[in-house]
Amino acid sequence: MLTLVVCLNLSACSLVSEALWPSLGGGRSSTPPATTTRIDIPPSPAEQRTTGSAAAAGIAAASTSSTAVGQRAGQLREEGNRLQGLVGGHGQSLQQLRGENIDAAQRYQTLVGQMNARLQVGTTPGNPILTSQWAQAQGELDRFASNIGTLSQLSGQVGSDASLGSYLLESVRNAYALSGALEDDHRQLALVEDEVNRVMVSIDRMRVELSEDIARQSAYVSRERANMTTLASAIRSGEFYGPGLAARAFNQGPSARGAAPLPPGSRPLVIVRFDRNNPSYEQALYTAANRALELRPQATFEIVGVAASGRGGGDAAIATANARRQAEQVMRSLIDMGMPSQRLRMSTGNDPALPANEVHVFVR
Repeated sequence: MLTLVVCLNLSACSLVSEALWPSLGGGRSSTPPATTTRIDIPPSPAEQRTTGSAAAAGIAAASTSSTAVGQRAGQLREEGNRLQGLVGGHGQSLQQLRGENIDAAQRYQTLVGQMNARLQVGTTPGNPILTSQWAQAQGELDRFASNIGTLSQLSGQVGSDASLGSYLLESVRNAYALSGALEDDHRQLALVEDEVNRVMVSIDRMRVELSEDIARQSAYVSRERANMTTLASAIRSGEFYGPGLAARAFNQGPSARGAAPLPPGSRPLVIVRFDRNNPSYEQALYTAANRALELRPQATFEIVGVAASGRGGGDAAIATANARRQAEQVMRSLIDMGMPSQRLRMSTGNDPALPANEVHVFVR
């Protein structure tokens, strides 16, 4: 047994040696020539589908006949391929815009969160760090808003794709009715028709998605612009109010509609006394207006500047002018908090019994 192993090893060494260093002699080698065995591996199901579609495209291209219908089928096939390219490019543009919007929204919300956190614990009026962050957040929101216009343009382009697809389908149906066609010509027309129908499904889906994206993002930008206005006012005062009142003003959900209405009457919702310079009233005004909109989302507000006209003469005229200016100040505060200006009305009055001017805010 040992001898046999040695012989096999020697034989192997001889084969390796002859393969690396061929004999210089003219004698024939005793080693039999190597043979190659071919093993065919069947394609996978995915490869079969790819090959099948490629073969179908090859048949469609190769079997175009010289008849008028065959030539027309070839033209429609080229238009169908162009339509596929257009739809594919528009789909990529949509995904790219969505990615840009996600990045812009994330950067915007990060900046807003940082500003709100700083305002929650209190800060100095007009803090320059918060002012800089507000400007950056406004830039991100503007970038997000500009993409809405691009989405609208893309929606128009996809609408043109739909028109082209409808034209191709109509042209295929008209080509079926032409005389002098071969059976292969009708097969080519059927291939074009099937492919265009598949593309039309993608077009319809993309049009719905674009419409939803535009509506959702437009509402988001409108709401956040109101919040940014409120945030700017909070930065100027160094005090956090809360979300913009516009969200409440346009909220008409079932819970708001079912809430009990505020009691009517002449009792003011808020009274701001201007018995000193620059009274701090913004937080109380925001809280009261926010609560009123929770109960009545469609409410309007009347701001009345009441002049302390007890002294008479020139002092009364000065007090009336100051009351109007102070009412305008309160109205600007509500607008800064996100209240739509069309919900506000302003007037003036006088009360001789008042020791100082007041601004009354009523809910109507």
